Amino acid sequence: MTSTENPQLQLHLRRAPFLVWPVARREFYAVVAASLALPIIWGLLIFGWRALVVLVLCFAGAMVAHYLLRRFTRRGKELVTAHTLLGVLMLVALSQALWPPLVMFGAGALMVGLIWCFGGAGRERLHTSLVLAVALSAWMGMSPLPGGGGNHGMCKSGTILARNRLFMGDLTQSAPRRQHRWPISAEISGQDAVELSRPGTVVADALVDIRRITESSVATTLPGARVIEARVRIILNHVFAEELPPLEMIMLGLSPGPMGAVSALGIVMGGLYLAYRNILRPRSCFLFLVVYILSLSGWTLLTWGSWKIAWTGLGPWQVIPPQELLALMLYEFFTSDVLLAAVFILALPGTEPITPTGRRWFLVLAALGAGYLQQAHVPVPAATMTLLVFQPLAPAFDRVFARRSWLSST
Repeated sequence: MTSTENPQLQLHLRRAPFLVWPVARREFYAVVAASLALPIIWGLLIFGWRALVVLVLCFAGAMVAHYLLRRFTRRGKELVTAHTLLGVLMLVALSQALWPPLVMFGAGALMVGLIWCFGGAGRERLHTSLVLAVALSAWMGMSPLPGGGGNHGMCKSGTILARNRLFMGDLTQSAPRRQHRWPISAEISGQDAVELSRPGTVVADALVDIRRITESSVATTLPGARVIEARVRIILNHVFAEELPPLEMIMLGLSPGPMGAVSALGIVMGGLYLAYRNILRPRSCFLFLVVYILSLSGWTLLTWGSWKIAWTGLGPWQVIPPQELLALMLYEFFTSDVLLAAVFILALPGTEPITPTGRRWFLVLAALGAGYLQQAHVPVPAATMTLLVFQPLAPAFDRVFARRSWLSST
């Protein structure tokens, strides 16, 4: 008997979470969790035992709530251990190593409680762990607590451990950077960690300064534009020589940031494994990243005010040379959460629409929004935030772009 002959079977096949093929539900969550462990392990190495404390307490809070709800409530039977573990790893991956451990304990317990309220694993309308990660990022970005951004939003600097203090070092025992390469403790006065500028914040401040200069009234004349070009050159020289660490350090994951988002290599390896297991769609990942890069570059060019100078004959590429603009975009790309979002969030069930056309439009619009939020430098993970906003709209994309045929018209 086919699904068209049995209405009840047809209704059952339309229900989420559609985790029947290629793997069972528990195995699905376990595979994604195992892949996400790769970048988190790197985060534990460069952020040390304090990051492990954050991970352990978040996991402890989640498992306590998981056990109590399964033990004493009927709805708790719908909770899945592998799903809870994956939620903890997603929350920790988007967290900072110096966030208060007790806050993370409460966040883990609250995550499971919200999943229970929605009816169990796979039934939440939004990925609960991501909602909490975004909320904590916004709160800690304005909080004077350790690991927060103080009263000024995003913190301009962060710390990573020295080469010879991996995992065992203390992030709070740090010294300012004196050189561009990754130092050992003897090169930073015997401290365990080195203070590095957060590249995303440095680039944001530099672009704001450049925008103020290019919006000057002298930009309406060619001599004035030449003066602006010289001032911008001074800013760029200072940023690349004094503020930003080498780009190869950023690409290798040697940068302050969320524990699971700094290792591009670990994220790519995890994504390849998910693609091998038919869990991640490589085309979706590629489309999202390409549109995000174009969006980030386009919004940046539109907002830093260079087009005003074009009326004088001095084009925007002469204010910021293409190779230096590309370098600034690469700093922002590798220090954002976009790789983590493109691989692991898109691999979670219920994030994308099901129909191919709807999925493409969903990814394009979400990537455009993520690029805008990234260049605006909001104190939350931009790509994660955008996908969360678009996730409830996924069924609408399916309805709008569903393929019509005589088989489905009855």
